[in-house]
Amino acid sequence: MMISFTQRIIPLAFIILVAVGFAAVIFTGNHESRMVVVKTRSSVPSLDIFNDLLLRITYPIITKTFPPLSIACFSEDAIICKALQSTGRWEVFDPQEYFLANLFTFQKQRYFMDFGSNIGLFALMLASKGNWKGIAVEPLFSSVVQFNVLANKQEERIRIEKVALSADGIGAIKMVYGGSNPGGSNALPDSDSRARNVQVPKTTIDMIVEKYEQEGFIPKGVEFDYVKMDIEGFEMKALHGATKLLAQRRVKLWQIELSVNINRAGDDPKELVRLLTSHGYTMYWGSDKTRPITPETLEISGWHDAFAFRNDLLSLQHF
Repeated sequence: MMISFTQRIIPLAFIILVAVGFAAVIFTGNHESRMVVVKTRSSVPSLDIFNDLLLRITYPIITKTFPPLSIACFSEDAIICKALQSTGRWEVFDPQEYFLANLFTFQKQRYFMDFGSNIGLFALMLASKGNWKGIAVEPLFSSVVQFNVLANKQEERIRIEKVALSADGIGAIKMVYGGSNPGGSNALPDSDSRARNVQVPKTTIDMIVEKYEQEGFIPKGVEFDYVKMDIEGFEMKALHGATKLLAQRRVKLWQIELSVNINRAGDDPKELVRLLTSHGYTMYWGSDKTRPITPETLEISGWHDAFAFRNDLLSLQHF
């Protein structure tokens, strides 16, 4: 059953459907919106959150994680959304869910930052475990992260920043939408200039940490147990904006995507490895610490996650 609505009346129609035990939805942030009704009894936040989006959204998708998450994702996303719809999982859940759930479990409170949050999966996977809280940074799709955070009742554990990370945090940057792979949206200089784009304000990692320390969301000087960074080639520039955090060695574990996009952004991935090594980290492919990365041996083809473990914690169990 498909019903056509204008964007202005969708929230009211949606509320009526939820009240009788039906919800949800494929809709857009433009003037032509569509709703597909499927049976569910879960309440959801207002759809007005999506007013700034240019892409269609599908909701709800229930993940096969523990606990399950109720997720909105991009209908045309041929990678993450397609996987969630077909299996309830995304490939990164399999190696990561158990590892992160058992990371520093002796602590009363664990802290994370999720740079390049996309639709908020990593942040939600952590926050839903109970004693994680942190910051999700997403320059283009923060409204989807916000919706998913509210839908899963994690607003007390996750703060969201709609910014792009840079070395200096000055001005704004043009970002280009990634089409069938929204997670691949980027600000690379050789991106298709004809694609849809938007200006996003820049900030630095140090500025974000200072902001949430001042607000009291995180304690001053807190150590971050886990920081994920997947920002389509701008990882080195972002680390140049984390000079205080690196100097104080306040991150226990970095998960950073090393890809050919780092070269496309004008940086050398080997310099990224040197930077983290010089600040007391050892890098590996994968979280099992069996394949070390050095500048001399680093070769990149495609996209791969690297893990930088702080040296003083390498001997700990589940680390």
